[in-house]
This record gives sequence, structure tokens and C-alpha cells, in this order.
Amino acid sequence: MARFFASLALLLTLSVAVTAQQESEWVRYYNEIATIDDVEAENWEETYNMLCEMEEHPIDLNRATEEDLEQLPFLTAAQIEDICEYLYMYGGMKTFAELQMIKSLDAPRRSLLQCFTYLGDTQKARFPSAKSIAIYGKHEVVATGKVPFYTRKGEKEGKYLGDKYKHSLRYTFNYGDYVKIGFTGAKDAGEPFFCRGNESGYDTYSAYLQLKHLGKIDVMVIGDYKLSFGMGLVANSGFNLGKMSMIANLGRTTNAIRGSSSTYNVDNFRGAAATIRLLKPLTLSVFASYKQVDGTMNKDSLSISAMVTSGYHRTQTEMSKKNNTDLADVGANVNYRAGGLHIGLTALYSHISPKLSPNTSYLYRWHYPAGNDFFNASVNYGYTHYRLTINGETAMNQDGRIATINSANANILDNLSLMLLQRFYSYRYTSLHANSFASGGRVQNESGIYTGVNWQCLRHLSIMAYIDYAYFAWPRSLTSFSSHAWDNMLQASYSRSKWSLSARYRLNIKERDNEDKTALTNQTEHRARMSLTLQPMETFNLKTQVDAARVTYKQTDTGYAVSQMATFAPAPSSGTTSRFSLHASITYFNSDAYNSRLYVYERGPLYSFYSPSFYGEGIRYTFMAKANVLKRLAITAKIGVTNYFDRSTIGSDNQMIDASSQTDLDLQLKWKI
Repeated sequence: MARFFASLALLLTLSVAVTAQQESEWVRYYNEIATIDDVEAENWEETYNMLCEMEEHPIDLNRATEEDLEQLPFLTAAQIEDICEYLYMYGGMKTFAELQMIKSLDAPRRSLLQCFTYLGDTQKARFPSAKSIAIYGKHEVVATGKVPFYTRKGEKEGKYLGDKYKHSLRYTFNYGDYVKIGFTGAKDAGEPFFCRGNESGYDTYSAYLQLKHLGKIDVMVIGDYKLSFGMGLVANSGFNLGKMSMIANLGRTTNAIRGSSSTYNVDNFRGAAATIRLLKPLTLSVFASYKQVDGTMNKDSLSISAMVTSGYHRTQTEMSKKNNTDLADVGANVNYRAGGLHIGLTALYSHISPKLSPNTSYLYRWHYPAGNDFFNASVNYGYTHYRLTINGETAMNQDGRIATINSANANILDNLSLMLLQRFYSYRYTSLHANSFASGGRVQNESGIYTGVNWQCLRHLSIMAYIDYAYFAWPRSLTSFSSHAWDNMLQASYSRSKWSLSARYRLNIKERDNEDKTALTNQTEHRARMSLTLQPMETFNLKTQVDAARVTYKQTDTGYAVSQMATFAPAPSSGTTSRFSLHASITYFNSDAYNSRLYVYERGPLYSFYSPSFYGEGIRYTFMAKANVLKRLAITAKIGVTNYFDRSTIGSDNQMIDASSQTDLDLQLKWKI
């Protein structure tokens, strides 16, 4: 208890004495929706990095297509339709103030939209010449590194093939919305660099060339890219469809191809893709991809039990799995949009070698994808109106098994919207690239109903809530029978000009095996968060946050965390950016076990999404500084320290640190030309 009060005193001192950089509007929004859903999912980090890149290289709103705007996960189908209609009727926008003329756009979304767009010339222009692209194109280089002030067991004992440093190099070139080139090289801590299996340098490389508005070609990508069609039952490597974001975008569909230089490239396609506008309302997208992926080889050495998605190649065992499997994909999408109506057809053929042969000694793996060849086809459909939006997709695999998801959203009043979503995924439906709304994390073996509400009940008070019921017909991991799950969330936010208060409660009930696996019992999880944000002046911001968890399954585990963040950035001179900024945070946590772990989002350098989980007892504090040392050069440094009070070692196996404290230094250089 003495440690708690000492930590609390430090929190209060920090809130007065430390200054930090203002967060972007979209970062605060993303933090809210990500921490409600499963922040451990790789998709959240991928979506975060995508939004970072879009903020650094915004799209021209005056030339944006529906497909461009669908990349923004906070816009609804009706809002996208209204924006496109306004641009068509008035020939573009002169200032962002015109966004207020679009009735369906509320103030928060108007602010978010300005983070990722700019207003270019409203007059139609031809694709630029090579000379103009070479002279006026913009270059950006971002180098990031992490320096740990500790040594893990795998490094001490020589089990890791490389050094303990993590670093990456990212290059981007863009000329407006027309031309974009991206390149990324990255390695994780423990991975070799220019040696021992990575003789070409980095462990992971990714690159692409993207062209837009090239005559009849809306977009063309050569290299690494991501696809999103319909509601993701066949292919979706774009943003994640979480439960909170589902309320935000109201279950809309997506049809997009975009280049990707993500360091997490497991779900990238690699090859070529293009969207061709056959007629004004009709587009054809075609794509082909071939890449090598990691697989866990079976004992027969003729098949793999699963594709490995961690991306780690630190040990000899991990390195032996690197690029040992060939994956080829080819497909197409036809999409028609007119008068609020849209309908699309998607087909995808995938071939994997060696074949997939999962370990079926576990009952829940009996219907996992198996074989060499996979085929999926779907039809997606919908109608968008100011008061009512309907979306859906129905898919079939090569065995005739069905997956379907359908949603309806009604804007009852200007300040009240209701949403209903139904999904049914056969336990025999398989797809290698599906990613859609699912409580179980897979587009397979799930049916359920989701209802959500977004109510701006007062001028300054808003309420968001959802109830989700899911049924799993086939046994899942940790369940030996058919099972059910309930997920419920209620959040209220009150905002004024200088302060805001939000409170959230989530109740999640899942069925799990009992001790002897003869019946199912409930795992009941309560989670709550309350946060208070104060902004006494434009350049100064304070945020206090309290998180709590209580989980009952075989035993009861509880946990809580108290966090304090403080922000400040000196007011920039007219027409310039702030020369420097500082950021600091501190969190005290106390949790009985991993089940009752707490998540707290933490600021970091660009392209660094970090939301660590805390369990046990300890304190975590960070300090980050950013300085624009030259007009085009920015340096960011962040130091983070975690002290545990209840243990003498941190982690296990090769990741174990023989100490009760760990300190990391993040460094980043960003150079724009």
C-alpha cells in the first residue's frame, strides 16, 4: 500500500511539472476504439500504421473517390455518399469550412477528416508528366530504432541469431494523389542483420509503386498491396472491423486497393493489382499475387500444419520456417454503384505449397483450412440513404459452404442512430484471406446478432453502447462443446471546451471448459475505465485515467491501473510548426494474474502503436521529446521504464530478463525533402 501512495504522489507531481506534445485528433479516437476491442490483434497495429501514413501523405479531398474515402474507418456509407455528392454538385471545396454544409458530418468527423485530407485544385487536371513528378515530388525518410538497456536470456546464451536491437528504415515518395512509392526494411530484436540467414540485410522488406487517376485506371499498384472487397468474407487486408469501429462506420462495405510498405506484411499481397473504370458507375478490379510465407512443417516434411504469422526469425527454429511456403493468389471484383445502390461480385483463387494439413488431434482444428487449393466467391450488396443504410455480403467456398453478414443502420433522428448486424459463418467455411466482424476472431464457426446505438442525447453528452451475442456450433479452443458468448459495452462522454469526462463499462461472458472438461462454465469479465481530460490552455493538456478489471473463471482475479499523462507544445509562430515538444506518462498497476491484465495506450514515435498489457504490481513511466532541429529534419526520442515490485525476473524462456526492471530507448529520425 505504501508503494501505491508513493506512486500516486508521483502521478500528481508529474501532472503539474511535466509537459508533452499534443496528440492528433485521430490518435485519441483510435485509442478509444482500439482498447475496447482486442488490442492484441495485429490488425489494430496495421490499421494504426496505415492511418499514420495517410496523415503524413493525405489525399486530395477534391479528387477523392468513394474508394479513397472508404479507407477512412470512421466514415459511414451515408457520409461518404454525401461528401461525393457535394463535390460533384459544387465542383469541389475551397475551404474545410464547407464541410459544415454536409448535414450528416458531425463535428468530430469533420475534425478527423481534416487529419487525412487536403484541398487541391478543383479544376480537373491530366496525369502529370514524368518531369513534373521528378521535380515536384516529395521524399520522406524515416529511420527508427529501439535500444534495450538489458539483455534477454536468448541473447545471453546465444540462442538468438542476431543482436538485441530493433530498427527499421522507411522511404516514401509521393506526388499528390497521382504517384506514390514506398519502401520499408525492418528487423526485430534478436534477428540477424546481414548474416546468418539474413545476408541481404533486413529480415523483412516491402516495396510498391502506386499510380492513381491514370485515364481509365483509378488505381494501379505494383509490388506489395492490400485488398478490401465487400465486408471482408473473401478478402480484407485493410482496416479491422472491431465492435466499436462498427458503430462508427455503421457496417459499411469497402472496395479498395492500396500500396503497402507495412513492416507487418503477413497479410500483404505481392504482385500487381488495378481498378479500371469501365463506365462511370462500373469498375473492374483485377489482381495477382505470389509470395513466400512462413509455415510450421509437419513431421512428414511434405505439408505444413499452419502458416506462421508472428514474423519473428530470431532462433534457428524460427529461421527454418522463413519463406518455406509458396502462396499464389489471383482474383477479380466487379462493382456497380448508382443512386445509393451498390452491388459487387468477388472471386479469389489461392494455391499454397506445400499443402496445409492442420493437426486434427485437437477437435477445434478439424475444420481448419486444409489442402493446396482454395476458391471463394461472394456477392456484396447494399443501399445508402440518409435515414437508412443496408449492407451485406454472402460468400461461398469451393465446397459450397456459406458465410454471410448483413447490417442495417437507421438514423432515427439527427442525433440518434441504431444498428443491427447479423452474421452466419459455417464451421466448414474456409478462406485464407477473409477478415470480417467476428467475436471468435475467424470468419468460421460463428453466428450471432450485434446491436449498437450512438446517441448525442445532449449538446455535450454522447452515449455509445452495443450488445453482441455469438454462438459457436463447433468446439473452439478451450471449449469441448458448442458454446455461447455475450459481449456488452456502455460508454458515456461529456465534453466541454476545456475539459472532458468519459466512463466505460464492458461485460464479456464466454463459455469455457470446466476443470475436468465434462461441461462448460462461464468466464465472466468485467472491465471499466474512467478518464478526465483537462486543457486549461491551448498548449497544455492533462489526462487522468483509471482502469479496472475483474475476471471469474475457476478463480477470481482483479486488477486496476491509475495513469497520468500531461501534454504541452509551445505555440508555433505563424505559418510554422512547433520547434520542440515533450511528452510524459506514468502508470501504477496492480493485477492478480494475466487474466485480469490492463491495457493502457502509450504515445510513441511515428508508426509505433504501443498498448502494453500490465499484470502483477509495478509502475511504468515514459518520457518523449521531439525536436524539429532543421526545417525538414525531426528527431524523436522516447525512454520507457517498467519496474515490477512482485518479481525478480521478467518474461520467460528466451525472452526472460534477469531483473525486476526494464528500460528501453526509442529513437527516430524523419527527413523530408
